[in-house]
Amino acid sequence: MSATFAERFPILRHASLLKTLPDGHFEGLLAVMQLRKMPPGEVLFHQGYLGDSMAIIAQGAFRVTVKLPEGPEAEVNTLVPGDVVGEMACVDPAPRSATVTANTDSQVFFMNREMLKKLRTKGPSVLQILLHGVIDQVTERIRGTNRRLEESLAIMQEQTTELFHEDSEPFPEALGLLPSRHTGAIDIGGVAGLEEFSVAEAGIMVEVCRQLAFPQGALLCKEGETGDTCYVVIQGDVGVYRGVSGHQHLLATVSSCLLGQMALVSPGPRSATLRAESDIVALELSRDTLSQLLGQSSTFALRFLELVAVNGIRQLREATTRLAQETSVPHPAPDPTPQQQSFPRTIDQATSLPSHDSGKLATNVGNQGRRTGSYQALQQEKKPARASKVEKARSAREKLTKISPETQKDATKHTIAYMQASLQEWGMSLDDLDNISVARPAGSLSATEARARSKPR
Repeated sequence: MSATFAERFPILRHASLLKTLPDGHFEGLLAVMQLRKMPPGEVLFHQGYLGDSMAIIAQGAFRVTVKLPEGPEAEVNTLVPGDVVGEMACVDPAPRSATVTANTDSQVFFMNREMLKKLRTKGPSVLQILLHGVIDQVTERIRGTNRRLEESLAIMQEQTTELFHEDSEPFPEALGLLPSRHTGAIDIGGVAGLEEFSVAEAGIMVEVCRQLAFPQGALLCKEGETGDTCYVVIQGDVGVYRGVSGHQHLLATVSSCLLGQMALVSPGPRSATLRAESDIVALELSRDTLSQLLGQSSTFALRFLELVAVNGIRQLREATTRLAQETSVPHPAPDPTPQQQSFPRTIDQATSLPSHDSGKLATNVGNQGRRTGSYQALQQEKKPARASKVEKARSAREKLTKISPETQKDATKHTIAYMQASLQEWGMSLDDLDNISVARPAGSLSATEARARSKPR
């Protein structure tokens, strides 16, 4: 009798994405994955190539190298049995951010996006566990990116706590403005991110969510409160505010979108305040409701969980790129490679099998290491105006360096506040940062100037 995969590769029982799978599902998943033997020197993933799969190292060792826009190739990590690479790619394809090469005779298990999609019907409980594993990894990296944002503020000698706490009650005039039950028709077809939902799935969403109508000026939720719901904005405009230096700053105005989705899978304080800028119609989905549907292996719940993962992955990639650009630190790709850590470890280099690679992607790499992902690159080809937007942003930053240090700090704090709010839970595009401008009216005093002038001489 031949040995099972669990007997042949016992280390895989501790792999981050597989350790919570029941024994039967563990064997079944490995049975449908592709087991591939690789000699020393064979490349598993090529930096810059587009793909759609992840790999679990079963035997051997791999080196991870990165080629920077300028300079030689650098080795940044080593993969050992039990490590997972490219797991985010199965959920949301993107260019490879590094080259992964076998150091020794090795064996790996592959899974691509098509295999993952088949689990929706053939193994929904397995898919649920895998998606939760990916979301856990994304959440951990988001925390790491937020730590880097805090470090950026520390370098400016600013108190980072003021980005997380607001002493005064935000918008006290909204206390008496409460939502009511919406009784009209609901159509989620125009909501960004939900376009692929079937008519049946859309119907389930409307059925299981609370249908609410918010009057203008009402608060959907407040910064710092523990969140356990997300909102699907059907009609109206929502302002995203954050307390910075004792004042409420409008970070973005959004409509027809999904907001607060990370609260469904990663409990924590709200990173921003949502305020109705006009009369709002919205659906509210709770964490308990989603958990109940997942327990019933609902197709809608699995699709929604995948949507949460995709949004988190894209926000992480954009924020990592933006952070590298704003801090002028060269960075090779949207997905970061963590430092060596104790087992079990998981890293994501960003996508697919070499056999599925169709050639090197024509990515855009700027002077500061900014990289444009595959779907963004295609959008740029269709929309030449995007280039002018980037130039506009660079011009704005150049002007920023010529103005007063106090105003420059205000702009930096505003940018970092936006990035953190967007990263943690809100479905805002970080590209909107290019349109943000921070200015102080002529003749007005900054807080620092006011304090300095008030001191006795």
